[in-house]
Amino acid sequence: MATPISPNHPRITTDYQICHGQPVVRGLRYPVWSVLEYLASGMSEAEILTDYSDLEAEDLRACQAYAASLLKKISQTLAGDGTRRAVTKQEMLVLIETGKVPPGTVLDEQGQLPRRP
Repeated sequence: MATPISPNHPRITTDYQICHGQPVVRGLRYPVWSVLEYLASGMSEAEILTDYSDLEAEDLRACQAYAASLLKKISQTLAGDGTRRAVTKQEMLVLIETGKVPPGTVLDEQGQLPRRP
């Protein structure tokens, strides 16, 4: 059963039976990242809603709001208490699944997990 990612983002859900637990729109098989890619590619809201008739305009805004909240949490963490450290793959999976940023999360300049020596 699809579970809302948070009370602030009820349209964004997760379910390990749907897209391997990635955040998706309303339990449908539309990962948030794919909707954001449609928007970033220049597709208009009308084009997206025409091509993907089970999506609603509010779903597009929900994806944008969810992405903004993740970026805000990451920014706050990076500017937080000054104790920066690399995150493990497991911690990043928790971030993706729950929308919560582990304390001290740091990505490299390309937005990737730093390689361990």
